[in-house]
Amino acid sequence: MQAADRRNFRPIGGAIHVYGGDFFGAERSEWDPETLEEGRYDAAKTMRLFEEANALYRTA
Repeated sequence: MQAADRRNFRPIGGAIHVYGGDFFGAERSEWDPETLEEGRYDAAKTMRLFEEANALYRTA
């Protein structure tokens, strides 16, 4: 059995999705996490959200 130092443990989740075809060219929708309303998928917005989340993760 190995001991683990969990004081600096920062869990991170992830998922792998497999899509066929042109992911960015196809018309897609997404749901707003606050209003739960469906809208057009915005790839630039999604990339920005990931960049912000990664920056917060690096500073934690």
